[in-house]
Amino acid sequence: MQGFRWLAMVALMGLSLTGAVAADEPEVKGEGSIYTQKFDTPGTSGNFGYVVDTQTRLCFVKWFSQGGSPSELLQIDCQTLMKRKEWKPILTWLF
Repeated sequence: MQGFRWLAMVALMGLSLTGAVAADEPEVKGEGSIYTQKFDTPGTSGNFGYVVDTQTRLCFVKWFSQGGSPSELLQIDCQTLMKRKEWKPILTWLF
């Protein structure tokens, strides 16, 4: 079951990076050096999204689980996330 969740999360991330998820992208929210963007995934036990730490310059895709189970975090290349227009103003160290 754990492997399936990771596979589903990576597939959803791939779709979102190509712009195939939704026309109205969720807002990127920031607090300090941490920025997040969550996508609704109806019919699942949580939502996925992106997490960026501008202080450490690290980017992640995260499964935001519901019901108190631990969330999963997978580091991704920030250059890949840079393909999404809403992240360009935040990923300033890549210019």
